[in-house]
Amino acid sequence: MIAEVKANWKSQGHHIQAESENGLQLYGRSRPDDFYITIGRSEGDVLTLGSTSTCLWPNGTPEPSSTP
Repeated sequence: MIAEVKANWKSQGHHIQAESENGLQLYGRSRPDDFYITIGRSEGDVLTLGSTSTCLWPNGTPEPSSTP
């Protein structure tokens, strides 16, 4: 399954940063947004997903704006 995700990410233009030697973990960076994306399989064949995002507000809400 990780190989299929890798192929999909590459076809979407994302950058593959690293892959574990056993092929169970994949680390990438999305383009053009440039956030980190990961996928893997852990013990018990459990799927793991992770990402960072530049579109989340640091305090959970947008900062007040001086414009109406």
